[in-house]
Amino acid sequence: MVKSNVIIERGKRLRNLREQTGLTRSQFASEVNISEHTLKSFELGARELSIDKAREYAKIFIFAGLDVSFEFLYYGNRAESLEKNDITANDDMNIQNEIIFFKKNNPSSIILKIQDSLMSPFYNKGDIVGGQKITDETQYPFLKGCVCIIESTTGNQTLRRILKVDHKKVVACILNTDSSHNSPIVEETEVFSIAQATRHWRLSEIGHNLHATLIARAKKPSEELSRSNPPKKK
Repeated sequence: MVKSNVIIERGKRLRNLREQTGLTRSQFASEVNISEHTLKSFELGARELSIDKAREYAKIFIFAGLDVSFEFLYYGNRAESLEKNDITANDDMNIQNEIIFFKKNNPSSIILKIQDSLMSPFYNKGDIVGGQKITDETQYPFLKGCVCIIESTTGNQTLRRILKVDHKKVVACILNTDSSHNSPIVEETEVFSIAQATRHWRLSEIGHNLHATLIARAKKPSEELSRSNPPKKK
């Protein structure tokens, strides 16, 4: 039987690592599909964290940029070599950092996570694409034949190959012609902006876990800074 002090120390490490990611208990619990109450019981040592869950959580911490391993989280041992899954998570972290860097240094860019298989086999569900947003309609004809992120006047964003341009209207097509998806192959859209998909990233299943959270954090550094350093009263 595992000694209670071992479970308590393991919970402390879990809480410390979770706090280092910047995620609240509620946010982290949502990411790993458990209740906030269950996570709290792990962190306080009231409930034993299983090996499988420790491995899963360690991958998320690595992806979030922490220099940590499953062995440290579960056993408190830092001096262990990385496993294959840890290497995958590190690869994901590098890709994620590249995406955040691209967004920060290109304020007019669009980052889109693909939600369907309409552009497969070249762009698959879960892939992430990015490009520079263009709103000048005189530039749209140069994008004919290109795969682009199309932002409609209603705010919808889709990835399509542009076939024809008529001022602010474009005719675009999907690449997946399998009739089982019941979507039009060619469609006309009134657009607000177009961005050629010049960047394409493929994250592993691990990598998608914290994508939205980290991107949101990267978009609002000034807001976080102002909250942590409120103006002094005169």
